Amino acid sequence: MKSTAAVLIALGIGMGAFGAHGLRPILETRPMEVYETAVFYLLTQAIGLLWLSHLKVAARLLIGGLLLFSGSLFLLSTASLHGLPVQWLGPITPVGGLLLMAAWLQAAFEFSKTKKS
Repeated sequence: MKSTAAVLIALGIGMGAFGAHGLRPILETRPMEVYETAVFYLLTQAIGLLWLSHLKVAARLLIGGLLLFSGSLFLLSTASLHGLPVQWLGPITPVGGLLLMAAWLQAAFEFSKTKKS
């Protein structure tokens, strides 16, 4: 899981740089804000994955949440460049957010079990 976290952090940095330098002049304000939100969550949650890597269920929930949340936001924000109909992705974003929340709640549960032992 730590290697996955490291790759996600590198991806987040790369996507952030791409957005700042390659997409900012092209995207309107709103799509750029959506893109920046995706980068922020990708980076912060990937760092969290480093910390949760030993908690397999929480780590897998975090990865799934990142794929759905940040992934759908990346696609939604850049689809306008090509006129792609991706509005159907909108409902996927909150599912990803719920998985991120579930990951941290699972981690809290696991940490509470460890503390009691």
